[in-house]
Amino acid sequence: MPRARFKNLTGRTFGRWTIINQAPTSKHREIMWNCLCLCGTKKAIRGYTLQNGDSKSCGCLSRERTHIVRFIDLTGKTFGRLTAISRAPNDKRKNTMWNCKCICNIECIINGYDLRAGHTRSCGCLRTEIIKRNGSDHPNYGKRATEETKKKMAILRTGRMHNKESKRKMSLSQAGENHPNWKGGITPGYRRIRNLAKYKQWRSDVFARDNYTCQICDSRGGTINAHHIQSFADAIEYRFNVDNGKTLCGPCHRDLHKEIA
Repeated sequence: MPRARFKNLTGRTFGRWTIINQAPTSKHREIMWNCLCLCGTKKAIRGYTLQNGDSKSCGCLSRERTHIVRFIDLTGKTFGRLTAISRAPNDKRKNTMWNCKCICNIECIINGYDLRAGHTRSCGCLRTEIIKRNGSDHPNYGKRATEETKKKMAILRTGRMHNKESKRKMSLSQAGENHPNWKGGITPGYRRIRNLAKYKQWRSDVFARDNYTCQICDSRGGTINAHHIQSFADAIEYRFNVDNGKTLCGPCHRDLHKEIA
């Protein structure tokens, strides 16, 4: 069977492609052509896909058609305190941006999705006003939420995660003297004492004397604790006295401390 006659396609246009010159054949011995797309993209394309219309662009044509279908015109619409005036250039992530004007006459550029979803409702003036409205100046000052409102608020908060900055602030608000169990910074000193070889020996002596058996429920082995009969914090002179200790299992130890508290 005679081979098909070679066609020189240099300079011809197929869709958005303009053929520059012939490229090396593919590994399947297909004729390839170096092409320039209307958007500036250069790529080697198979000759038969150009001629039969399977390849019309580098993909920009399909993206534009999809964008036209999905595009929602927000011009003139109001979202909270913002009114969309005109479309702005897309951001670096190709998100649709809009020039907006706030009721305080400040103009800003907002992501279209954030406008429609209600994530952005002002240029920032609304947040500033809410922060300033504290105490008796707040419109809800002195009011109590109904049970139905509380349930709705709980549902809205379910599954929400605090960001790292919020977690850091929450941690600082409960640190040091701000913590309800603050006792003047004695924890580091207690931890140092409990790490001493003398303290570890005291625990071993208490366990050996009691045969590693809980002195309340008579269970043996498992998680056991050497409990100070007289308080570790108050009875300083009896901290390492074996007679001041007794072996307790985990549950009994917790229950005993609950009773003491």
